[in-house]
Amino acid sequence: MTEIFSDGFETGNFNAWTGTSGTPSIITDPVHHGTYAMMCNAVEYAYKTLASSQPFIYHRCYVRTNTVPASGEYVDVMWGRATSTTIFGASVGYSGGVKWRLCYRNGATWTNYWTSIPAVVNTWYCVEIYWKLGASDGQVQMWIDGELAADLKDLDTDNYGNCTAVRNGVLSEGFAGAFEVVEDCVVVADAYIGEEGAPPEGQPYISRVQQVSGMQTFNPIHALKPLIRRMP
Repeated sequence: MTEIFSDGFETGNFNAWTGTSGTPSIITDPVHHGTYAMMCNAVEYAYKTLASSQPFIYHRCYVRTNTVPASGEYVDVMWGRATSTTIFGASVGYSGGVKWRLCYRNGATWTNYWTSIPAVVNTWYCVEIYWKLGASDGQVQMWIDGELAADLKDLDTDNYGNCTAVRNGVLSEGFAGAFEVVEDCVVVADAYIGEEGAPPEGQPYISRVQQVSGMQTFNPIHALKPLIRRMP
């Protein structure tokens, strides 16, 4: 895996980003990792123009929200851009419950795919999106806490060209109440990123104790995690 961009806000500012829109703030509580994270409580975000446009990309961050959308409401929390438009994104919204949603362009049409994974307030989630350019073999995927929540193939994703930028923060399009979103540990790469401290995709989990001791034994809790999340 090669990182294209990453920032955990540990400089205490937005200097790693190309710029900001609105007034997102750097906070010390809550954080997912380290000392700092970014908070948005309005339509505001940090954006990064990539050094080179990407025909495929993995975009990951940790997200925590205090928002409980009502029926039909949603808040966008991360997204990718081509030169002229948004081409993929993730949001928290309400559709038979508060859930994670994957958004993407299929041709010129903006399409929403509701996952079955709930979004619980004041809880950190690792959200990762894969986007691939293609006229008929385009693809978008979404993982929540390492669990594959959406895998959409044979799409037309080339109407607007390569991914040229990413944005993290809040773009609220259909939420009437007050909300607050905190994000941390943003990474953009050319391969699957996964959770902080997790092994590469398809590899057994090695705990911190096992790493220190050199005992690289399989941890079944990681394998059972998707099943645990689905339990009532």
